[in-house]
Amino acid sequence: MSSEIPVPQEEPPWSGGPWPRVTSWVPGHRPALRVWTGRRWLYAEVQARHDYPAPDGRVVYLVLMPVRDDAHSVRAYRWPQPGLRVAHGPREPSEQPSHIDSATA
Repeated sequence: MSSEIPVPQEEPPWSGGPWPRVTSWVPGHRPALRVWTGRRWLYAEVQARHDYPAPDGRVVYLVLMPVRDDAHSVRAYRWPQPGLRVAHGPREPSEQPSHIDSATA
């Protein structure tokens, strides 16, 4: 079954045209994807989401892909693709008074 899933194609970097709307999250609150390598699913934290304006309307996720135990690489993938799955959505900031959220501090 897994061998029929295509490895997701990387998206080339932005090279002109309308700027995308960029969404990013603070560490500890970022969503994550599972990325199919052709052999296994890897957990990849989302660094940013790029939403391109119409008529293109594409969505691109920049993810932090593990390449070794101690190294990662940023990759860009257009959403959706069969080789990408949601691992989890973004986490909400803590409501505890002792927590400082860098996005609102």
